Amino acid sequence: MEIKVLHILFWWFTFYQTGWSNPNLLFNERKKIAVINHKNTFENTDSTSEVFKGFNRFRHFLGMNASKTIVQAEQIIPFLLYPFKHDGETFAGYTVRKKGALLTQNEIISLKKIICSDRNYAFDNLMKNCTFTPILGLEFKKGTQIVQVLICLDCDVWRFVGHNLNKEEDFDIAHERMINYLRQIFPTDAVVKQIH
Repeated sequence: MEIKVLHILFWWFTFYQTGWSNPNLLFNERKKIAVINHKNTFENTDSTSEVFKGFNRFRHFLGMNASKTIVQAEQIIPFLLYPFKHDGETFAGYTVRKKGALLTQNEIISLKKIICSDRNYAFDNLMKNCTFTPILGLEFKKGTQIVQVLICLDCDVWRFVGHNLNKEEDFDIAHERMINYLRQIFPTDAVVKQIH
């Protein structure tokens, strides 16, 4: 009996070490090899592993399709918005004040580190008593999939909009990071310079 228990423990420990410390777990069955990738939840992501640390709650909050679109976005376009206007060219229902250039690869990576990190979300059921006034819009594109993000720096709330998607969450902890990021992508904008 002791030998069987030790044998089971040995194989369990071997599987544990191989499967969880090695990103690619190999099963060899009748000379057929299948690879399971534990590190990359989504395929074809950029190589910056920092982007993907701690985004499990983010993924559950938005759902697989929307979170995948954001994490794998090939293009991101920023928009400065008039929060109280709803006519002319609009972005998710808000009037566009200025359309920015496509973000560079480094700008995309920096933004994903903010948006995808679980630690930048409150994930609670509390509602803030403030008027949602977004001044920044971000359009994430992955192929034909699009997710739009509206960002209100007065409330520290971001709203995610897309196909069957309309969700909000607080990002108080990332307030300074979002302001600094906004100043990087719109460095000469007079309104952006005044935001605190």
